[in-house]
Amino acid sequence: MPAVYRWSSHPCLQLLLLPRPPTIWTMMSTPETAPDSSDLQDQVEQVIEKMRPAIQSDGGDVEVVSVSSDGQVLVRFHGACVGCPSSTMTLKGGIERNLKTYVAGFKAVIAVDMDGNPVQE
Repeated sequence: MPAVYRWSSHPCLQLLLLPRPPTIWTMMSTPETAPDSSDLQDQVEQVIEKMRPAIQSDGGDVEVVSVSSDGQVLVRFHGACVGCPSSTMTLKGGIERNLKTYVAGFKAVIAVDMDGNPVQE
């Protein structure tokens, strides 16, 4: 299934919007059972990997710091994303949106700094 791109006037917002999940993604965690944190970690990593080329094309990168069993994902921006005023849009409009769509059990994404403290939006 080909990737679908959404282009914005700002280069940092050229976010990869992933296609609807294939059947295997839907089957990775069933709604009847709460996925454990390792399943969530794997699913989150898969989604981030598919988005990474769009983020790296603008000189930035994103790292998954941790995924809790309650669905909270901590990420850290690198490169051009650090201090970029559009990083909040990347976080909410791109990363959070795709994680909500493709990862069962996902609740929230939070950007953290190098010390693990939440980044002020």
